[in-house]
Amino acid sequence: MSQPATGGPLHEDVDEIAETAAWLCSPSASFVTAGQTVLVDGGYTIAGNRV
Repeated sequence: MSQPATGGPLHEDVDEIAETAAWLCSPSASFVTAGQTVLVDGGYTIAGNRV
């Protein structure tokens, strides 16, 4: 299990990915424009880790 920069253990959850995808398809995400990157990685990238 990875340790993200946010302090807690990284728990990968398919539901979190699905919720993000659903949000991006909703009117609530109308301000997100093409070319944006939305990271759903539990803080992994904040720590400077790259894939």
